Amino acid sequence: MMPHGMAHEWQRNGSASTGMQVAPADGAGAQPRVVVVNHNETARESLRRLCASVGLAVETYPTAEAFLEASDGPRPGCLLLELCLPGMGGLALQRELIARRVGLPIIVVTGYGDVQAAVEALKAGAFDYFEEPFSRQLLLDRIHQAIEMDRALWQREAQRADRAWRLGRLTPRERQVLDLVVDGKTNREIAGTLAMREKTVEYHRASLMRKLSVDSLAEMIRLVITHEHDTRWRRSCFRASWVILWVLAIIPSFTAGWLDDLVPDLPELVTGLLSSIGLV
Repeated sequence: MMPHGMAHEWQRNGSASTGMQVAPADGAGAQPRVVVVNHNETARESLRRLCASVGLAVETYPTAEAFLEASDGPRPGCLLLELCLPGMGGLALQRELIARRVGLPIIVVTGYGDVQAAVEALKAGAFDYFEEPFSRQLLLDRIHQAIEMDRALWQREAQRADRAWRLGRLTPRERQVLDLVVDGKTNREIAGTLAMREKTVEYHRASLMRKLSVDSLAEMIRLVITHEHDTRWRRSCFRASWVILWVLAIIPSFTAGWLDDLVPDLPELVTGLLSSIGLV
């Protein structure tokens, strides 16, 4: 799956506590949905009933094109995808969603699967792969796990974008003062470094508190440190994603003999690898 850096739209709303404007995500609090894309009407309806039986909101589409045309923008959830579709196939839809920066977790649910199709789907970023016959309860468990993972990523992205928006409101001079504050400099030291009066430093610090919507020095420093850590984390995720894809791409002949047993566990193995190096 592509790193879940969703392309969100941010809507400015007033904050009653500070009078400042904040930038919440328009989809971060939206109800999660399960999207079913399957040309087989019987299979499509069966998956719809299964998800609805546990209270999940469900949308169904017979083709990839119908899903893309009806899309009303990204929001949390997951996609149950049949690979063998008329017109645009399942793998092509995966690539199209990546191109559109839609990080919806994809669970392949197919009645026409084979090992090669599973490998291609998982390499393209599928969260999991189910081939008929399969356990309905296991599928529901994985759907809930995919939704929870996606919801957490939406929340993380919403928080990251809010921090970036607040920091982006600062003037260059305010950013200079902020960096020195985070470095632990006193007002007198900041005034000397930037060739300004202490009163001016105090004015800038008050402006920082107001623009960043923070109530204390500790909160302001924590915001900056968290933002810098998150920026490094995203860069690391991007590099790690390409490394994993490169490794999977250059060793097909080596993996061919034992991939049958690996395929069911590949999502967990990749997640475990990223977790072990601190990326998830």
